[in-house]
Amino acid sequence: MTAYGGKELAASFRTVRGNTIKTVEDIPDDKFGFVAAPGSRSVAQITAHITGVTKFHLDVHRDQKLTTIAGYDF
Repeated sequence: MTAYGGKELAASFRTVRGNTIKTVEDIPDDKFGFVAAPGSRSVAQITAHITGVTKFHLDVHRDQKLTTIAGYDF
């Protein structure tokens, strides 16, 4: 069995991030408002969610030092 450590995990995150960036760059500007179904997020909202969630842990752990996210203002 191959060991999977911190370096491999970091490489995996970089690969996913790179693929996500390439995918978003391939979307034409006029399609960011597209909504697949009523009540679902637009392409722009999904993109904003993906970029914002990457810093969520910093706010919870570093900035606010929370022990629970009960009542957290998402």
